[in-house]
Amino acid sequence: MAYHILIVDDSMTTRAMIKRTLAMADIPVAQIHEAANGRIGLETLATHKIDLVLADLHMPEMGGVEMTRCILSQESTRHIPVVIISATTPIGANDRGVRMLSVGVLGLLVMLRIVQAVRANREAQEALLRSVRTDSLTGLPNRGHLLEHINATLRESWKGSEHPTLYFIDLDRCKNINDSLGHAAGDQVLCIVADRLRRAVPDRATVARISVP
Repeated sequence: MAYHILIVDDSMTTRAMIKRTLAMADIPVAQIHEAANGRIGLETLATHKIDLVLADLHMPEMGGVEMTRCILSQESTRHIPVVIISATTPIGANDRGVRMLSVGVLGLLVMLRIVQAVRANREAQEALLRSVRTDSLTGLPNRGHLLEHINATLRESWKGSEHPTLYFIDLDRCKNINDSLGHAAGDQVLCIVADRLRRAVPDRATVARISVP
């Protein structure tokens, strides 16, 4: 999911720094809108789809706190998260509290992004491992996976009284199906046979496809 982000700050330099920080954090961004103060920020919210607001605390015409009150007072915008960012010295307890809360929210967003990145990386690795060990057509273990399983089973057989059995099944006249009905029909036959074999054997048995290299 890519986010539509509104940056509200009277400093062009600060807005540029925030945009660079978002890019460095690899946060998926669909579009970034900019506003020089809270009033312009509210106008942008009224005309654009915004998922997150990053706002300065002290700005001319309308600051971040007043803009946030207006956002919360509107039914159409109260669901939008607002993070207050400021580089000036806190003025009073309320100012300090707002900044502490904003830092916590921003830290939570960064942590969520890190968790998402780790999860996506793990899922990509698992998918790559499956593709290396699985036949792409039938979904059965491929030649390499089968050889690993045979070696492991043979090693285990030396420790007990069970003796492993290997059956090799060859499908005759598959070329006739490909030539007469097309390769799609031949692939469908292979998938049907693979599914039937998989359902016919017990859970401890393994059905694999040794495709022609």
